[in-house]
Amino acid sequence: MTPLIIVTLLVLSVAASPQGGPGPCASFCVENFHPPSNCMREAAMGQGPCYTCGPLGTSPTQQLCGGVCVETASDSNNCGGCGNVCPAGSTCQSSSCICTNNGLAPCNGACPDLSSDPNNCGACGNVCPEGTCTDGECECPTPPTCGTCGEFPGCSCYDTLGGVQFCAVTIPPDCPFLPPCDSDSDCGEDSACVVGCCGSTVCVIGFLCGGYL
Repeated sequence: MTPLIIVTLLVLSVAASPQGGPGPCASFCVENFHPPSNCMREAAMGQGPCYTCGPLGTSPTQQLCGGVCVETASDSNNCGGCGNVCPAGSTCQSSSCICTNNGLAPCNGACPDLSSDPNNCGACGNVCPEGTCTDGECECPTPPTCGTCGEFPGCSCYDTLGGVQFCAVTIPPDCPFLPPCDSDSDCGEDSACVVGCCGSTVCVIGFLCGGYL
């Protein structure tokens, strides 16, 4: 019996199901490969796409993508599914894109440096209203000195809501325990409502610093 006849018989055997209809590999090969002969020939020998990513495959993460069997659990161009490309700076791990710089999922399709990105400071989407992001925390620029304000240690110059300069005790970067305000009337004696703390308005104390200049 010639090799051609043997291969033909094998192809015919895989093409038929026990019920007499087309077998799963035959249908798979015809639907996905043109021509299907190579796919069916390999299937007849228990090999090829039908046994890797087809109906007789054993791995649920193996998928037929663009005519090729790919491992979607680790393929960065087909991560978790055909055509799902991981962004630059990430790899495909367990069917999910993971950024190599922080071990987290991509943020809006990218892998920002959460320790220094002011638009993603410490976490995806955490925007620093002003200033910079350092070590994952928003920092505000040091307020400038004005007039005689700089002569007092621990004092800085701030703008009030009315645009008037006010010399007050320097505000810590994260503004802990400072009450918010909408006007000077919300603050106590020798205090004023100033623009500080990365854009928010808070009451600061002008006592010992000179107050309004």
